[in-house]
Amino acid sequence: MLGRDGTVRTWNRGKPTAGRARLKTGTLSNVRAAAGVVHNPGGDALLVVMIETRSTANARRAIQQMLDWLHGLDA
Repeated sequence: MLGRDGTVRTWNRGKPTAGRARLKTGTLSNVRAAAGVVHNPGGDALLVVMIETRSTANARRAIQQMLDWLHGLDA
């Protein structure tokens, strides 16, 4: 659960997305990925798969920002 447990327990703490997404993360050489479900305020479940190649230190931040954006969508 985003912001609560597992490898994403420190992600998005104190943000509206905390506790509203279930994700599985993974890494390979220069690749970072996250896949799962984000629930928006209306209760809609949005499936998400994000893969960043040539990953940098900013990859995690980019994934977190995308989750914030998805959470704000009214699907």
